[in-house]
Amino acid sequence: MVREGRIGAREVAEHAGCSVSAVSLVVNGKDSGRISAELRERVLAAVTELDYRPNRSARSLVTGDSGTICVVLPDPANPFFGDVLAGLGAAIGDGHTLALVLPTSGTDYDQRTVLRAYSLDSAGVVLISPGEPVLRGLVPRCPTIVVDAPGRTPALPRVDLDTVAAGELISDHLTGLGHRGFGYIGPKSDKPTFRTRRSAFLDRVADADVVRTLDLPDWDPLAAAVTTAAVLPGWLESGVTAVVCADDLLGYGVLTALDRLGRTGIAVVGMGDLPFSQLCRPALTSVDFGGRRAGELAGRSLLSWIDTGERPRRVRVPAKLIVRASSDKG
Repeated sequence: MVREGRIGAREVAEHAGCSVSAVSLVVNGKDSGRISAELRERVLAAVTELDYRPNRSARSLVTGDSGTICVVLPDPANPFFGDVLAGLGAAIGDGHTLALVLPTSGTDYDQRTVLRAYSLDSAGVVLISPGEPVLRGLVPRCPTIVVDAPGRTPALPRVDLDTVAAGELISDHLTGLGHRGFGYIGPKSDKPTFRTRRSAFLDRVADADVVRTLDLPDWDPLAAAVTTAAVLPGWLESGVTAVVCADDLLGYGVLTALDRLGRTGIAVVGMGDLPFSQLCRPALTSVDFGGRRAGELAGRSLLSWIDTGERPRRVRVPAKLIVRASSDKG
C-alpha cells in the first residue's frame, strides 16, 4: 500500500488495528513487557508497509515527550561542567537530544534562564549548580533534576556532590602534614555548593593558629593570580602555610602568584580535579567530585522518571582527595 504525503502514527495505528500509544511504544523501543509480541509484529509490519518515519514533533504529540532534554549550567568554559555533560550524554544516548541553555551574560544563570528551558517544551530539565534565588522561585513544568545544590532545596530529585566531605578531606590532609596556618580563597557567590565547601573546611580548622579568607569576583586564573599576589605576602608573614581554593581554576591562580613571588614550600589545594590539575607545575592536589559520574546518575534518573513517571531518589557522589606535589611540604 502506498499513500501520498507524510504518514503519521495515527495512520499506522489504524492499519495495524491498535492504539496510537502502542505504535509509539514500538517505534521508540519501549514495548517490552507492555504489549504482546503479536501486536508488536503487526505494528512493525504496518511501519514497513507504510514507510512510516517517526519524527520528534509527532512523538511529542503522542507522548507529551518532546525528546529534548534541556541542561541549564552556569559557565560552559569551566571544564568541570564539561565532565558533567559528558556523563549526561553517555547516559541519555541517542534516545533524546541534549540542548544547552546558558546565561545570556556573565557566568551564572537566573530564573529567566530556567524559564527559557521550560519554554522549549522539554521532556526533562537538568539544573547544574543553581543559586539560591533560582531554587527559591523554581516551579518545575516537567521532570527536573538538580545537580550540585546541597542543603535545603525544593522537593526535587538531586544528585549531590559531597562538598562537605571535600572540606573535611582537605583539612585532615593538611593538618596531618603539620600545617597550622590556612588561607581560603573562594568566589563571591550565593551558591549552596560554595557555601558548604567553605564552611566545611573553615569549621574544621577553626582552632588553627591563623585563618585568612579571600572572596574573588570571578574564576579567571590570571585575575586570581594578580589579586592573590597582592595579599599573599601578608598572609605568609602572618603564618599561613597552606592555601585552599574552592575551585581548581582559583588554585591555578594561586600557583601562578606564588611562582611570581618566588615563594616555595606553600601547600595549595583545589576542588574539582580538573584535567589540567595533573599537568600544571607543581601538579595540583585536588578533590575529585566525580563530575562525569554525577552526570551519568542525573541522566539515568531523568530517563527513568520520564519513562515510568516514578520520581527518582536523591543520590550523592562520593568525593576523593587526589594528592599531588602542590601539597608536599618542603
